[in-house]
Amino acid sequence: MQFKKRFLMVFMSLTLLAGMMGGGSVVAADEGKTQVVTLSNFDILFPMPADLEKAIVHDIPKTPVIIDGVLYQPEQISSFDGQRLHFTSGKDGKEYAFTTSESLEKFLVSEFGTGWKGPGEGYGILAEGNNVFFKDWYFGGGYVSYWSGTSVPNLGSFTNSISSMRLTNSVTLCDLVNYGGDTRMYVYGVYTSLFFDGWNDKASSLVTWSD
Repeated sequence: MQFKKRFLMVFMSLTLLAGMMGGGSVVAADEGKTQVVTLSNFDILFPMPADLEKAIVHDIPKTPVIIDGVLYQPEQISSFDGQRLHFTSGKDGKEYAFTTSESLEKFLVSEFGTGWKGPGEGYGILAEGNNVFFKDWYFGGGYVSYWSGTSVPNLGSFTNSISSMRLTNSVTLCDLVNYGGDTRMYVYGVYTSLFFDGWNDKASSLVTWSD
């Protein structure tokens, strides 16, 4: 029993280290087991409790949104209240949303190819992580950084505080802790302000992606 406990402690430490070094996002499933997080299985690994999903009331977007291939005017998004949506932007600059993460992944591949996760240019503060999140617009205020392949279930003091980003790899921001609520995918690059996407000071957890 003592050996088993020591083994599990070593295993968990190595798993955490791999995530910090960009070895791929992982989430503990059962004792002594891990499962790789992919965008297509995001909804399966992070299901929302029915009562929390039912309580979702979507913010009215600033522009029309194409949801599962159908164009909706901003105020029509209320018809999806009580259901989690996964948002992103297309190469055409339009807003897109999907009712499943699997559909979102198919869209990203069609828009950006299989390399949608990155990496792009190295924007990070290398001693701390290669994806940097700032409290103010234009990379001001305090910051926190994470290596690609890291899952963060609770942003702590950065909850509802992220306003700009420098991303070496693509990132999913989540409205609630433990990857709950609506999500928004940001493909790797520089984002000076999240205001116009409706995600300024909104994220409570996140996933950074890696190959």
